Amino acid sequence: MDYAVRSGWTPRADSERVSSGEPKRSEVNGADRSRWLTRRGSRATEHGLLDSRILLLGVGFNRCTALHFAESLVAKRRTMTVRFPRLDGVRPEWVEVANIANDLNTHFPIIGAQYLAAKRAAEGTVGEAAAVYFRMRDLVDVAREYFERVL
Repeated sequence: MDYAVRSGWTPRADSERVSSGEPKRSEVNGADRSRWLTRRGSRATEHGLLDSRILLLGVGFNRCTALHFAESLVAKRRTMTVRFPRLDGVRPEWVEVANIANDLNTHFPIIGAQYLAAKRAAEGTVGEAAAVYFRMRDLVDVAREYFERVL
């Protein structure tokens, strides 16, 4: 199965696209499996998503959330505390949780450049947008090795 995961795009009213409902929205195209893929708590390793393909369309590796997943697999991952409001009855309550830290273009572009230099992805264009197509498992493996070495 191939899925195109896109961040920050404006949702359209079609039955093949479902928003995850997260504050920074991710959308997954995949028709009948969209709701399953975006449900709360799903993990790539538990559901075989590592066998998916990723299409970066008009964005760089700095926008590839698979790299956050790869970093989450290493012991010395970068973390930050995030806060969000949760409605507890009628009053909002602030909840704090640990999360993978933002990369802020520190490592993700380097991993992407090395990945492309190794010719592990297909590059081209779709319309006027740069396009990069690759296997998620391969990128996660490469990125995990990078993070284990560098962090």
